[in-house]
Amino acid sequence: MIAAQDLSLPVGAAILGRPPQQAEAVLEALVDLHLLRSTSPERYQLHDLVQVYARTLAENRLSAAERTAILERVLCGYRRIGLATIELSEPSSALLSWIDAGWLEAPRGFDDPAAAFEWLDRELPTLRAVVRQATQAGGETAELVPGVVLSLVGYLMARNNAVDWCDLLSDALALDLDDRVRGMLVMHRGMSEAIAGLRDEPVQSFRDSAELFRRGGDAQGEVAATGNLGQMLNRLGRLDEAVEPIERALAINRELGNENQAAKSLRTLGNLFWMRGDHARGLETTEAALAYFRAAGEAWDIAMSLHILGEMRRQQTRYAEAVDHLLEAAGLYRSIGHLSGLMELLGDLAACHVESGAPDLAVPVFSEAIELAEELRDPGRARRFGAALDAALEQIEADG
Repeated sequence: MIAAQDLSLPVGAAILGRPPQQAEAVLEALVDLHLLRSTSPERYQLHDLVQVYARTLAENRLSAAERTAILERVLCGYRRIGLATIELSEPSSALLSWIDAGWLEAPRGFDDPAAAFEWLDRELPTLRAVVRQATQAGGETAELVPGVVLSLVGYLMARNNAVDWCDLLSDALALDLDDRVRGMLVMHRGMSEAIAGLRDEPVQSFRDSAELFRRGGDAQGEVAATGNLGQMLNRLGRLDEAVEPIERALAINRELGNENQAAKSLRTLGNLFWMRGDHARGLETTEAALAYFRAAGEAWDIAMSLHILGEMRRQQTRYAEAVDHLLEAAGLYRSIGHLSGLMELLGDLAACHVESGAPDLAVPVFSEAIELAEELRDPGRARRFGAALDAALEQIEADG
């Protein structure tokens, strides 16, 4: 039925077409009969021979339509949980207004983004197998794949997982898609390329996605791609090139009444002003964006804005203010389970402690940053944090 041995309760419920509570009773009964193995609470595994037998039985007893319906229920379940992570961590995300509203009608399944992220950590191998199975199935089943892949943007960014993200996007982009959907997937490809550390590729992907949105008549998508292009150029230090797309995205978002997206553009513009040497304007603009996000209660955007402000204050050697901003941002990243944001922030916080003359405070922070980098499979950052930790320890020893 689905190409995976491991089953979580939500997936088992989707296969059975029953509410989770009823499905759990069935699955536990199968455990008692030794047809399933319970590997942890609400997670199950089929023995190899049982899996083969179950698949053969399903092919013989279920019609093709019934088997397709099972796969589609599983895909829709994954999509709903993926979207729940966005609703819970970034409720004003442009993606939530871009998708079909019907995708949000089912219960979320989770009320805490960190718990949903942890569930997806365990579920990702099965999810990838199901997406590949659906892609190969073609037809209406394959049409569900782009929505599933797009729904995972918050999770994959929080986990700094460019590898699985790129693979999932490749599966989706291999399908026959209209310009609007392809544009969104190509924009997400640019985001995955950016977190993979690529430089020219994300710039091209954002330009390509803007053109696809333009051809598809999707103004909201076009401005999102334009904003991402400006952010990427700014990140690469191509400041003169970044000004026009950032200002254009800000103007269009204001014209369309997209307050959250306008605030994101404003924050990027503030960072651009700062990098070009206009520090007063950079601080003022970034603080204005932060004020909006605080009023809107956007935890992820508040954390990111505080992180940027903390780095600005650090560069001004106003270390006490920098530490306050960074500690508040760290608490928010922890609360929503955004590990990649937390990892980068901890590296900056530890460096701030060292620069302010408190290397002893930096040691545990660097240590946690190294652990996160290893967990997120980022050896480059792990090495960099490790070297900085060694330097801090040497400084402590030299200070006696």
